[in-house]
Parts: sequence; C-alpha cells; structure tokens
Amino acid sequence: MASKDKNYLTIQEVAKKLEERHFDITERTVYRYVQKGKIRAIKIGGWRIEKKDFEKFLEESSNTKK
Repeated sequence: MASKDKNYLTIQEVAKKLEERHFDITERTVYRYVQKGKIRAIKIGGWRIEKKDFEKFLEESSNTKK
C-alpha cells in the first residue's frame, strides 16, 4: 500500500528503499525503529515517515559524512 501523500512513506516503502540500498532490514525492523524512536514517524491510519526524517535516519546511521 503506497502513501497517498508524496512527502510521507509507509513502513513498507521504507523497508523497500532500504532493501534497494542493500540493507537487510525487514518491515518488522523498521516498525521497531519507529517504536524505539530511531526513525521519527506519525500514525495516520498506519505509520507514516516523512521523507526528510528517513533521509535524516540514513545520514545519522552512516559512518561517513557528506
């Protein structure tokens, strides 16, 4: 199920994007990250993650600087 708002991603979309980047992270793991506050999200009929928050998560999870 895709997000209707293009500024937000579902947990499924985040997991797919991580898989495309060769991370072995499941939807369940993304959900746990949301629950623990590692990825900022809001709940609107399901969890939604702003694209900017997803990018911030990737940046903070990296050991390299841009």
